[in-house]
Amino acid sequence: MSFDHTQPPSPQQGPAVPPPTAAPAPAPAAKPKKSIFRRWWFWAIAAVVLIAIIVPKGGSDEATDPAPAAGEQQAPAEEAPAEEAPAEEEPAAPATAPIGTAAQTGNLAITVTKVEPGVAQVGTEVGGTLLGEKAQGQFVLVHVSVENVGAEAESFSDMNAKVYDAEGREFEANSAAGIYIEGNDSLFGEINPGNTLQGVLVYDLPADATPERLEYQGMFDFLGEPAVFSLK
Repeated sequence: MSFDHTQPPSPQQGPAVPPPTAAPAPAPAAKPKKSIFRRWWFWAIAAVVLIAIIVPKGGSDEATDPAPAAGEQQAPAEEAPAEEAPAEEEPAAPATAPIGTAAQTGNLAITVTKVEPGVAQVGTEVGGTLLGEKAQGQFVLVHVSVENVGAEAESFSDMNAKVYDAEGREFEANSAAGIYIEGNDSLFGEINPGNTLQGVLVYDLPADATPERLEYQGMFDFLGEPAVFSLK
């Protein structure tokens, strides 16, 4: 038995394949950037802006009130209740002197000695002609006694004496009628210290009026209280 020592044909060899090369090493990962919210300078700027918004201009410690939104009405600020001023005390009315009692104003002590209402005329008739004055309503004659209790001469005048009726109406003296009363010194007279003047004050009131009081205010004593006299 014979053996064929012939070697089998080797497989057909193709082109040579280069050995595999090693894969390149991966590039190192990029370092992640910090968020803007994690940077210190961002918070520093934000703090400065926030302080500028909260603190009003002028250095005031109080925060300004935000403006009301559109369509929203701002409630009016409540006003503090006003404090009531203490009531002023009204000055007491001067005392009223009755007929026959003196009342003083300045350096004059005045006494009403008599009151004559309902007088139709003053003066005298001569041959049917009146030398005097007729009342429009009624004359009221007020007899007075005036003493100077001061140390200097004082003046007395009927212009400073007013009569008031029961309705509070004021009447001035009728000097034109007063001159027809004999010995009447009350129109205007100078009274020396310690002297006394006697006179009659004449007033023309409506016929149905009732004289209630007389007030005398000295010519140079307009800041003082008047002397008040009852005529009833």
